[in-house]
Amino acid sequence: MLLSLDRTTWERGESPLNLLVLGIVLHGYTVPLVWTALDHDGNSGTVKCIQLVSRLLKAFQRDAERACRPRIHRR
Repeated sequence: MLLSLDRTTWERGESPLNLLVLGIVLHGYTVPLVWTALDHDGNSGTVKCIQLVSRLLKAFQRDAERACRPRIHRR
């Protein structure tokens, strides 16, 4: 699995949107998985990057736990 961490700015109207995005790379394209809007211009700090990776890991953990639960089928 190849992940991509990127900061990008979208110019929309008079207020630019500065985003930090963590996604998975599939066939040369990044599919965003989690992101956060930054309240400043320029680069993000290490803490913001770690927080974003932690959010993704928590989501994967919840999904893995849900997938491993025994299923009870009632008729």
